[in-house]
Amino acid sequence: MKEGYAQIQKWWELVMSAYLLVCLHSKTFNPLVTPTPEIYQKHDWFDFGKGGKSHLNNIQLILTPCICFNAINKWLKVFPINHLSLGFAKLISLMNQLDPLDDFVNIVEPVLFSSA
Repeated sequence: MKEGYAQIQKWWELVMSAYLLVCLHSKTFNPLVTPTPEIYQKHDWFDFGKGGKSHLNNIQLILTPCICFNAINKWLKVFPINHLSLGFAKLISLMNQLDPLDDFVNIVEPVLFSSA
């Protein structure tokens, strides 16, 4: 029985962490966040909705280059493709310039919460 409770607790920590990420990142929930620059909104999958699901989808979209690079990074060590590594590095550098992500890091740093 205890094991089931621990799994439920981890699940809710993940759900609440995602909710916190959306609330801190979106202008709808947090008026201190700067709006997403237009250049990022040019992506075909950018969601212009005002709800939390739209904001979560946009956060995932913005973080995708970093996630993809980490997924193939080990393979790039086996099969070094310099142009691909440099292209990913440049793309991630551009994504890191997004101000709301900086705001998120600065806001969350002093907040204490448990992780799953």
